[in-house]
Amino acid sequence: MVVSANWLMACSFKSQPEQQVSFKATLEMPAAPTPEMLISQTVKSTAEPLLTLRLANSEERQGLPTSILWTTTDQIVVSDQEGVALLNIPAPDATLPQADVSPQVVAPSINPLFLSGDQQGEWIAWVTDQTSIQLWNSTDGSAPIPLTILDSPVTGLSLNSNRNQIAVSTFQGTVMLLDPTTQQTIQQWSAPAWLSNLSYSPDGELLGGADLTDFSVYIFSLDGQLKQHLEWDQSIHPALYGAFFSPDWKKIAWAAGSVVQVMEIRGGELTPIFGHQDAISAFAWSPDNRFIATSAVNASGAENISQIYLWDLTLPGLARTLELQSAVQSLSFSPDGRRLGILNVNGQLQIYDFLP
Repeated sequence: MVVSANWLMACSFKSQPEQQVSFKATLEMPAAPTPEMLISQTVKSTAEPLLTLRLANSEERQGLPTSILWTTTDQIVVSDQEGVALLNIPAPDATLPQADVSPQVVAPSINPLFLSGDQQGEWIAWVTDQTSIQLWNSTDGSAPIPLTILDSPVTGLSLNSNRNQIAVSTFQGTVMLLDPTTQQTIQQWSAPAWLSNLSYSPDGELLGGADLTDFSVYIFSLDGQLKQHLEWDQSIHPALYGAFFSPDWKKIAWAAGSVVQVMEIRGGELTPIFGHQDAISAFAWSPDNRFIATSAVNASGAENISQIYLWDLTLPGLARTLELQSAVQSLSFSPDGRRLGILNVNGQLQIYDFLP
């Protein structure tokens, strides 16, 4: 069953003279990293977006987009309060004014959270209405498949690379592995706490999750055996925003308040602390594990200006920033790692060729 899209969007492209861009920036040389903390104040980019999409409300669709996920097939999955939509994104060498960027299909769903996709870019999983797991084949336009309804709110979800398991964690501290084909529970165990930021290792043999209340990460084998416990004791903020595994699973980026610090999973070595002007609102790893992108509001001036920060872990330090006039909801890198998708709170999606 194909569900027609009710999303209205206005598009503007870099090649169009009438394009209006909400970024204002100047170019300066990167500041040298300090030994303990790197704060973005001077490295700004003059780059303009390659593509701007305005995802507007219609009479049938009232919710603004809340999250994006850039799939390996160069499509972007967008969620709002009423469902999930799939957008075709032009290739970098495409003739942009003629490129098709309309939603292919919309899958209705109530308050979808924790978007997760497989490596083939075919299947997308998420949580709807806090307790129900949905699985969607985004290539054939069929309706989402309801897998199970849990008796506790879901705090984390991850679809493994082989598409034969979905990991779910709940507020009660339960971790479940589900078979999307049979819709049966493969394995279940109790974690030391409720876990967030669930992530499968690249080979699909391990599962990691973060205890946001205790600044900890737990890594399990798929039979529920605890293999590793990592703790972060360098935070200067009392609340942990998230702990994010790099795509190769060699590093964890800890984010708390206005700071990020990257830890080697094997050995525990730490980078300097990456500082922001205010609390972090979004985070993304680049596919090659070299960069992390973050967003935060710079509230030091008369207006609240949001900034996108690109951190280069080979320095380690700041590579560049962008200034925005609206707060950021979600960030996602393209599969080639060259472009960055930025979704703001006003429902505008912009794509930048952001890397140095």
